[in-house]
Amino acid sequence: GIVKDKEGAHLLRHTYGTLLYSKVKDLALVQDMMRHEDPATTRAYTHIVDERRRTATDVLDNILKNS
Repeated sequence: GIVKDKEGAHLLRHTYGTLLYSKVKDLALVQDMMRHEDPATTRAYTHIVDERRRTATDVLDNILKNS
């Protein structure tokens, strides 16, 4: 889930935000650690939307398999 069209320090920030969120699942903590004022900025760094889509798809797959 890491955006590869970024370069240098910006890529490292995206990597850090993504990996930290994947471990702690706490947007407020990631926002604080990255010093973002706006939670929307943090969401862009953590790729939460992609993760939620995968989770929703997995839930639906499990429901269909168990039906």
